[in-house]
Amino acid sequence: MKKRVLISLIVTILLVGILLSQIEINDIAVSLLSVSPLLLLTTFFLYAVSIFLRAFRFKMLLGYDTINTIKLYPISSVHFMLINLLPFRSGELSYIYLIKRKFGVSIGESASTLVVSRVMDFIALSLLFIISIFLIKDVPAVFINALPLVSILTGFLILVFVLLMLYGKKISKLARRISDRTGLTKFNLIKFLMGKIDEVINGLNKIRSKKVLMYSFFISFLIWIINSLLGYMLVKELLHGNDFGLDFWKFVLGVTFYRVSAVIPLQSIGGFGVMEGLFTIGFMSLGLPKEVAISSGFSFHILTLIYSIALGIFGLWQIRNVANKRIS
Repeated sequence: MKKRVLISLIVTILLVGILLSQIEINDIAVSLLSVSPLLLLTTFFLYAVSIFLRAFRFKMLLGYDTINTIKLYPISSVHFMLINLLPFRSGELSYIYLIKRKFGVSIGESASTLVVSRVMDFIALSLLFIISIFLIKDVPAVFINALPLVSILTGFLILVFVLLMLYGKKISKLARRISDRTGLTKFNLIKFLMGKIDEVINGLNKIRSKKVLMYSFFISFLIWIINSLLGYMLVKELLHGNDFGLDFWKFVLGVTFYRVSAVIPLQSIGGFGVMEGLFTIGFMSLGLPKEVAISSGFSFHILTLIYSIALGIFGLWQIRNVANKRIS
């Protein structure tokens, strides 16, 4: 654990140092201070709405009448804050822990809803990437070259997801037979993992409703539209009127690099360095000068991280407040 944290710290310092060495650090402070309070409130509201939709999606996937969106909102807020702060996406575990602690939902069942949510997120992101390519003119070669890879990965993910939904129990039984024949089941860790895999498969079997899955995908798509909209509003403001021909769909195309990093394990603390690097690659390809792309990337990341931390702290306060009321 300490080794991972040390690696993350080194990666963060290295990447941030390389990027900051290519700009005037004061540019970031100037950009942040130039954003109007009204725009900050508007984009913060949109960010809060996107977290509410994430909570609503979890509510639908869990399928418990006693667990509503309002009760899940603080958990989603804390969960997303920790995802943004901790390296290797280890913050994902907070959802499983909090759901089990507050509502008694099993690890396998909560993990299955998390798996479905992440699959829907990736498909929605990929779809937005593909749509944006077809809606803008003169698409840079870097995005055209990425299109086949994104399409293949999305198709493969959908195939694996469908197979798990339809044949999850058979796949689990096959894995258990292989473990028995190879003698792996004599290890406690393997036994534990196989048990949790069975729980996840059982959880997925409970979410086989086409209606629930379709609504979950629609909500996921809406979440990323809202996130793209608030991001576009912030970045346009950070560019101080020099939009460099950046319209909404060009922004969606460029920000895909940034957003894809939100669904893969990151080796930096708070995503710093990695996020700005991907942001810079995407928007330099769309015509932004390197210095502008780097400074606006840092400013955008800092603002959305502040939103995440603010909602996360509020979520922690709500969770603790409810717990204290139960004790008293």
